[in-house]
Amino acid sequence: MKRFFILFFIVVSLFAKQESCYTVQLSSNVATQEGLYHLWLAHIPKSCHIFNVQNYFTPRCGCFNRYSKAKLLEKKLQKKYKEATVVTVYKQFYNNQEGYIKLPKELKAPKLCDSIELLREDKTKEQKEMQREVPLECKWLSFNTQRALRCGCYDSQEEQLKALDYYKHNFPMAKVTQTYITRFNGFIKAPKEIESCKDIFKKEHYKKAVECFKKDIQHYSDFQTQILWAQSEQKRGRINYEIAAYERALTLKPTSYSTAKKLLELYLKNHQKTTALSLLDEVQQSSFSQKEKQELEAIFHKELKTAEKKDKLYSIVLNSKIGYDTNIASTSDDGIEVAKLYKDFFLSNTLALSYKKYITKKRDLFIKPSLVVYSNFFATHTLYNTFYTKVALNLNYKYKQSLFSVPLSFAYTNYLKENLLKTYATGLEYKTKFLGNYSLKLASLYSKKRYIPASLISYNSDSYGIDSLMGMNKKQYLIQLKLAYLYAKASRNNSMSIPPKYLDFKSYSILLRSFYKLDKNYSIDLKYNYNISYYKDVIYSSNYSLLSQKRKDRLQKMTLTLNQKLSKSLNIFSEIVLTDNNSNLSVSDYSKQLLSVGMSYKF
Repeated sequence: MKRFFILFFIVVSLFAKQESCYTVQLSSNVATQEGLYHLWLAHIPKSCHIFNVQNYFTPRCGCFNRYSKAKLLEKKLQKKYKEATVVTVYKQFYNNQEGYIKLPKELKAPKLCDSIELLREDKTKEQKEMQREVPLECKWLSFNTQRALRCGCYDSQEEQLKALDYYKHNFPMAKVTQTYITRFNGFIKAPKEIESCKDIFKKEHYKKAVECFKKDIQHYSDFQTQILWAQSEQKRGRINYEIAAYERALTLKPTSYSTAKKLLELYLKNHQKTTALSLLDEVQQSSFSQKEKQELEAIFHKELKTAEKKDKLYSIVLNSKIGYDTNIASTSDDGIEVAKLYKDFFLSNTLALSYKKYITKKRDLFIKPSLVVYSNFFATHTLYNTFYTKVALNLNYKYKQSLFSVPLSFAYTNYLKENLLKTYATGLEYKTKFLGNYSLKLASLYSKKRYIPASLISYNSDSYGIDSLMGMNKKQYLIQLKLAYLYAKASRNNSMSIPPKYLDFKSYSILLRSFYKLDKNYSIDLKYNYNISYYKDVIYSSNYSLLSQKRKDRLQKMTLTLNQKLSKSLNIFSEIVLTDNNSNLSVSDYSKQLLSVGMSYKF
């Protein structure tokens, strides 16, 4: 037998590509709580890594280019780990730290219960149909290269022995044993007949068919049942459940090339690159032909290239809208407050360009230069026409589900016809995903504003800010909560005698956002912002007593947007923005309403 294994691995080594290496696999444990417990008891060497390969925990040691070196390590490890054997593995998979399983420092043993084992067989062979009916309280359990049919989870040995006498009539090889409760939790209800499940599937009642398959425990060991289950989940559009069904089918029939191919395609479609690599690793050890192995590898590399193409390296967004602005503001003439109503039409355009450049092959380190050009033109109040240009460069590092970013930007603004403003900004951002649908973003900001002296503005300011953004994102809806803090400190420009601003202010704000897809083409976006600002160190001339007061603003803003998707790139929208600023100074107290329609085009 040893000669056979040596010959086998020599043959494999001839076909192995440069991406593969030899490693020593110590054992193979079912990827459950009890499997993890057995590995914890085995005291796996720290130099070895534990992988989750096709629902099995497999400790592997080393990654050697030469078979002889792996064989030497195998002999050394077999003194303590008798099942240790040399296998081949993809280097990319072995070096991928995301696939490692870490053992806890302490682990409690899973609970056991008394059970009956009717029979045990080699699961690498195709399972034959049972000659006698399997009792309803029994189920098939997987153990490394074998499967066993076990029944019941009894509270006492007395009940276990009574059950043993009952099963002995039809199953002479039945024996008492113990089973982890996590594997076999109590008795199983009587299922429906498999034919009825097939009939439901044929009638295209896929939701009912899935419920039927779930209850049909008696036929869980039937390969065709799992295939029909997977096809039912596909019709329902539930890819994760479809994957689980195909995984069960491949476990029952490891020689099924079509199932392995389908499973590999689903892994890649569902962005499970690490799991797809582990499947290829299993295929390399399987009895598939060399041609089939090469075809599966070709599918993997082809899908990866396709995925890279879908990850757009550049983005061009054009946003244009026309709207109507009404503003009710308070003014003060000689201490007498007067409310004035301003109405105006406006047109705004925004062009944003960005480009993503990867620096490493792992695509974890990249830079993202961007350019934003914005213009806002009013029909009547041309004093507030604005032209804005921003150039930015983001340095990004992606680690697992987290993204670290350092934004650097320079902005130039021309407004109030003749005043110029230059803004330099930097900061640090951290984004991460957790529990599948949840996300968190933390950002800090530092900016410098440099005003070019003109008739109205003559001061410089530094700003410091920090904000956090938490969200839950699903296919149908998005919910976000943002908390922000900003502090700005201004310095007087001595060239002007009457600067019209405050030296510093603090601002606290909260933003609530909900986004909901009505259907494939329509969606609603609702935002609510509440902001409190405190202004200190008034630097107005003492001649204006009203302006010498310390200012405090409470601003509320609500934005409702209705989007309609006309094509993959073109989106039209209508928007309502309601703003109310309640200030202790009449000159800063106003309410504003904006109504607009526009379009957004993304290349």
